[in-house]
Amino acid sequence: MCDKCCQRRRGHRLICGVLVSNDELTRSQLEASFTGSEYERFVKASGYIRRAARSEYRRSGRPQACAVCEESEVVEIAHIQAIKNHTPTATVAHMNRASNLIALCPTHHALQERGKLDLAPHLDKNGPGA
Repeated sequence: MCDKCCQRRRGHRLICGVLVSNDELTRSQLEASFTGSEYERFVKASGYIRRAARSEYRRSGRPQACAVCEESEVVEIAHIQAIKNHTPTATVAHMNRASNLIALCPTHHALQERGKLDLAPHLDKNGPGA
């Protein structure tokens, strides 16, 4: 249980022996909780943030289909504003807010990450919060 919000550990991370909720956990705190090079810590923190994003998106009830081609067999949850483009003080909850998440098939997700896909025409297709 978290001492601050009295919730279970879901959506929380243990930092230096203190349970911190995703509402308060910043990217820099998360990175500091891992070992390795600066790049390795960023990759591990990004993995945590992405897992939390998938959970948040599922709970939002938004469509589980690509916003571009409507593929629903294999869907990935993408950040509209990339994790690396958020400040180190941005919280996990802020990065994973519904308005920053979009469902994409692997092909469109790869194009989006390479900057070759304009998401603007597709943002309203993912329902409320898009």
